[in-house]
Amino acid sequence: MKIYREKDVDSFALAGREVAVIGYGNQGKAQAMNLRDSGVKVVIALREGSERMKTATRDGFRVGKIEDVVGRVHVIAMLIPDEFHMDVWNKYLKGRLREKAMVVFASTVAVHFEGMTFDSNIDVVLVGPMGPGDALRSEYRAGRGLPAKVSVMQDASGRALDMCLAYAGALGCARVGCIETTFKTEAELDLFSEQVVLCGGIPYLALRAFEVLIEKGYPPEQAYIETVQEIRAIADLMFRYGIDGMRRRISTTALYGGKVAGESLIDDEVRDKMLSLLESIRSGRFYKKFKGERPVNRQELEAIPDDMREAREKVSKLFISDVDRLFGR
Repeated sequence: MKIYREKDVDSFALAGREVAVIGYGNQGKAQAMNLRDSGVKVVIALREGSERMKTATRDGFRVGKIEDVVGRVHVIAMLIPDEFHMDVWNKYLKGRLREKAMVVFASTVAVHFEGMTFDSNIDVVLVGPMGPGDALRSEYRAGRGLPAKVSVMQDASGRALDMCLAYAGALGCARVGCIETTFKTEAELDLFSEQVVLCGGIPYLALRAFEVLIEKGYPPEQAYIETVQEIRAIADLMFRYGIDGMRRRISTTALYGGKVAGESLIDDEVRDKMLSLLESIRSGRFYKKFKGERPVNRQELEAIPDDMREAREKVSKLFISDVDRLFGR
């Protein structure tokens, strides 16, 4: 596995070049600010009438309509949700970009599963920070960074990799490391990890555990702390030391109970379900289903039980108002 670091970055590759950031959500705002603080000339490109135009302007950026901006800049960062990539490319970018311009994707899901193709005279790359925009921005400001996944899909200029790494470096990602991958691998692994571990496995496991405790009469606030709040402590240990290192740093009771319960809960039936989910992703069935159900009702998807929401709110207030007293500060 190839990992690029700051020593591999040509810091002058972006000199004198202008970057258009399409989108000003969580990732777009963070990337735009990091680029600007790294000395890169940035313009925010949005659809006409976008509510985010005022926000970007207040943040000190030049703002323009996508169709008015993309033809004159050297780099275009597609930082909008995956499901809009194809439409925005076809409507605003296709055939309009300057020779040897570079299009940067932070996610390759739409590119891979929708079979997107691009003008032959441009570079197409992936720079995918491994974390949300808030973390990308805060790590940059702290003098650190988030790792990123990088890949070159199309190299018309002969310098696509240099430009890709320069962009990643300007985000602060090369401070930690940029992992070389492919568009296909990134798309499939990203969806699998989201569904099985990060956004499906962990949250739903915590939710079911919370429901069991409430059903048996335990106080909701304490149930929430045990099933949700304490995830961070174990996640931090796993991040720093790996699963084996985490196991060496927990109590014997926790180690034994975790092994017995883990092998019982996450059994061969669960493994078979994981394989089924992976096959659905790789075959394109999941993405086809996702696109077929647009527009998605986010309110419905975000819904959690009322007792869990109430417990979270009470715990949040407790930790915000009494944190100094609780921890003796």
